[in-house]
Amino acid sequence: MIIVQFSGIGKTTLAALYPQNVVDFVCMPYKYKVDENEVFTDASKASFDYEFIFGWEVNYVKAIKQNINDDKILLIPPDFRVLSLLGNEGIQYILCYPKREKLKRFINDL
Repeated sequence: MIIVQFSGIGKTTLAALYPQNVVDFVCMPYKYKVDENEVFTDASKASFDYEFIFGWEVNYVKAIKQNINDDKILLIPPDFRVLSLLGNEGIQYILCYPKREKLKRFINDL
């Protein structure tokens, strides 16, 4: 199962709470040139220090396909290119986003 979750909803937290069933399938190693053993924190996910890899979404979707199984839930970020590729391949996903009221409150607090 693939669940697409917006930033700040709790992908990392959910995966940490249920590591046997849930994987925070981060896109950073596919999207940016990084050290193979680098561990990403929430702060590093927002860093502008990484070199961008154009066309990264193709390799990311390949990796998603290789990791889909009935025992795990993959949590992925909502990138429209990734979702388009998944849709083109007939791969279903669940879109999870915050309630409109909470999103408005979050934006107003910025």
